[in-house]
Amino acid sequence: MLIVDIDKLFQKFVTENFAKIKGTVNADNLEEKKEELYTSFQNTSFKELGDKTPLTFYADDSIDLVEVLKEHFKQGVPVSDYLIDALSSSRSEEKLVNLLSEEYEEDLLLIVIEVLSDYITEECDNRLIDLLFSDNVCGCVKDACVEALYKRDVFTKLINKIDVTFRYSGAVCDLLSKQKTRNEKISQILGQELLHNLSKAPEYCAYIVEYGDEGLLDTLEKALDSVNDYVSFKEIGIAIEALGGSFDNSKDFSKDKNYVKIKSMGKQNERKN
Repeated sequence: MLIVDIDKLFQKFVTENFAKIKGTVNADNLEEKKEELYTSFQNTSFKELGDKTPLTFYADDSIDLVEVLKEHFKQGVPVSDYLIDALSSSRSEEKLVNLLSEEYEEDLLLIVIEVLSDYITEECDNRLIDLLFSDNVCGCVKDACVEALYKRDVFTKLINKIDVTFRYSGAVCDLLSKQKTRNEKISQILGQELLHNLSKAPEYCAYIVEYGDEGLLDTLEKALDSVNDYVSFKEIGIAIEALGGSFDNSKDFSKDKNYVKIKSMGKQNERKN
């Protein structure tokens, strides 16, 4: 199987063909001309593709598309949307699930997670959760795992996995916050992570509000007493009100630069209106 940089081939095609139509392109038809070039490209045969078109290059049942994907990364050749689309249309899910491991590089994992986003099996869920809780994968991979897991019923798996004595990333808290079944372990983790991440109070307050457990009001009030910047104070206060509580909004922030900036912008908007 040829390993081809189809994106590079497309750039070359556009450069060669745009010059031919340059005189016919204007502001009104630019997008139309771009679409015409793209359509022409994907239906053009190229010797670099074994005289196939970009649309038909991967349309061969004898090709092991998962091995092609791995080979792209071994050779450092960018993966095109054509290969991703072919993987999505193939029946390679089980082989792709085996790539959901921290031993593989970030960009490969992101592609695999994208392709498997609608593939729901216990093994796939388990591997996504393992990546989410791994200390050896980056935040963007964890975020991709969360997005995929939104669609799954993984409450029991999460409860069995989490330990309130551990620290968890924002990505884990995000997924926990989406669980509609109330659980003391989830509430405890969301509260603990807010207190450990007061510099990111808006983010962690959003998780708590999403989860909607009014039992976290005491934790929010503790966080409110611990912050000294206006933005964090305000976001925590909003979260308290969202859960049915109230707070004293009279704290003096007149020397806080963000408070001064926000108030100044508010006055400017009032004058404009």
